[in-house]
Amino acid sequence: MGALYLDTTVMTATFLVLTLIVAKVTSRRAPVRAVIRDIQIINMDWIKHYYFVKYLYLNIEDPKELMSCKDEQIDGILWNTTIAGKTLKQPCPSYQKGVATRLCDEHGEWEPPNFINCTNEALMNASALLERIIENETQDQIQETVNNTLRLMKNLTSTTSRISAGDLSSSLSVLEKIVTVTNATGLAIEKEVFYAVIDNILSSDNSNSWTIVSKETEKYPTFLLKNMDRFSKITLQNDNITATKFNGSNFELVINQTKTDETGIRFPEEQLNNVSQNSEEIPTFLELPKQASNDIKAINFVAVLYKTMSDILGSDSNSKEKKGKHAKMSERRFFVNSPILSLTTQADLGVLDPPLNLMFGHTVKNKSTDMHAVCVSWDFNLKKWSQEGCTVNQTYRRRTVCQCNHLTNFAILMRPYTQVTEENPFLKTMSLVGVALSIAFTFLTSLVYVLTWRFVRSDKNVMMLNICGSLILSNAMFISLVEQTANEVKSISIS
Repeated sequence: MGALYLDTTVMTATFLVLTLIVAKVTSRRAPVRAVIRDIQIINMDWIKHYYFVKYLYLNIEDPKELMSCKDEQIDGILWNTTIAGKTLKQPCPSYQKGVATRLCDEHGEWEPPNFINCTNEALMNASALLERIIENETQDQIQETVNNTLRLMKNLTSTTSRISAGDLSSSLSVLEKIVTVTNATGLAIEKEVFYAVIDNILSSDNSNSWTIVSKETEKYPTFLLKNMDRFSKITLQNDNITATKFNGSNFELVINQTKTDETGIRFPEEQLNNVSQNSEEIPTFLELPKQASNDIKAINFVAVLYKTMSDILGSDSNSKEKKGKHAKMSERRFFVNSPILSLTTQADLGVLDPPLNLMFGHTVKNKSTDMHAVCVSWDFNLKKWSQEGCTVNQTYRRRTVCQCNHLTNFAILMRPYTQVTEENPFLKTMSLVGVALSIAFTFLTSLVYVLTWRFVRSDKNVMMLNICGSLILSNAMFISLVEQTANEVKSISIS
């Protein structure tokens, strides 16, 4: 990058700019074709209908510094050569509507194409029709349109091994509309088809699309949990519910009625019957014991097991926590290491007594003693996992047993600890000895001043005694509190 300062008294501004763009800018060594990034007019006069530029400042970039991404064809789209740092827009593939984008990064390398705004034309039309019908038509027409839309979504999501990011985002929006209109009108939708769409969306093959959707929008995988939770509550509003069981590839669901004072709730029954310490696959299940203190006898419930949600969620959060006596910062990465269990009841059971028992089979086997299991539930208000009300009862390499005193969506978070280098004991001892010697000799200095005060009395020596007192006090605080840096308040006070 360079700059050129020209005296252009005899040239008009228009002629000068056109000339500089098509001409060669000559350096001391050889002519070089340059790219003008910025033109700044320093002084310009107007004479007889012409603008005359006296001084011109050009910001010129050396072409050797320019980088670009080369032509490349992916998913039927030709991505033409693009300057580094620019984003190229292209029409979506033929079977989708919208605009795809792709960034050429600062190093001249293509980023993966972004198809978040590319949606299947049939799905886009169905979504638009659903929007119009909801606003203007009768309940029967709305119900028919909703069920037709669900059947279309089932076909679209089942005929492809991987749902694109754009179709995934649109599907989530349509499902939210359906749940909202179901709640508002009480219409009866085809639940089996609704659950089949959810099952297809939850496939592990869609993990990359989920990552893109989560990054580009606010539709995280927990967005789906929220709408499933809403739909479960809508279903439970009907006193005469029909016992329903859905066993998909990616999630299981049971809708039923039980007597909490007699049998409690056990889900899934098949996994509960096959609990074995020596089995190859550790089951995941929940068990709500009899609630003797609850006045509610018969109760409707919806229990869900999300088998693949950990693959879709991936790393849940990053946080920095203090470790070690000197409060060194080390990153701890949390990730969901189990299927997710959900239990929703028609009536609020309050604080559960006895608590809900949950067993989680680990998705990734815990082979390290540094891995720490945490029992958590999803807080829809805080939009994050919370340990409140849940405790780890037992944890092993392949499974963890939790107890929780409330109902919602539950999972296991694993937290691998980053190894922190321990401080050298010799250096620590030397530091303490040095501070102790400093206190001792500072005290001796003060003592000498006090004993000889009548001979050395002066304002200068008064200041010296004050300094000695401050040093003794600060060093004494350091020695007494150096081991308590885990306490943030005390650490700040010492500082």
